[in-house]
Amino acid sequence: MTQAIERDAIYRGRRFQTETIELCVRWYITYRLSYRDLAAMMAERGIVEAHTTIMRWVLRYVRYARRASDGRGLYLLVMPNGGRYWRYNYRFNGKHKTLALGVHPDIPLEAARERHQIARSLLADGIDPSDRKRADGKYAFATARRGTKTPYAPVTNGVARVPRKTADRG
Repeated sequence: MTQAIERDAIYRGRRFQTETIELCVRWYITYRLSYRDLAAMMAERGIVEAHTTIMRWVLRYVRYARRASDGRGLYLLVMPNGGRYWRYNYRFNGKHKTLALGVHPDIPLEAARERHQIARSLLADGIDPSDRKRADGKYAFATARRGTKTPYAPVTNGVARVPRKTADRG
């Protein structure tokens, strides 16, 4: 007779059987399949589930940091202890850099995308978003609002300079 092992406690209250959950997570890790491909494979086996359900299983049961990408360098870094952080990977002057955009769920997806767009516009202007964040302080991206152009200028010796045209409007 088989005996239940300790790990079965983490599966209590789940709609699907333990074997189904473990199979999906194992296939995701081993074969690097997409969530939608896994959902299609499970449907062929007669188990209908949404790809988002498989994503939640992977995020919950995999014990190493995972990235859930949103595109163009923006991703949600999910830590094994449950922490979730918005990050943006980019290149500036030939170097790879990572910009922290906030903690999920304090920063929802819309706000993370807005901050990501602001950082991309800074890169397009030739400004390093990390330097801008360091110069403006902790809440540099929190002050920017949708539809308004924040006048960013290059940082010189740790002091941000406001362009003359913006200062005259003021």
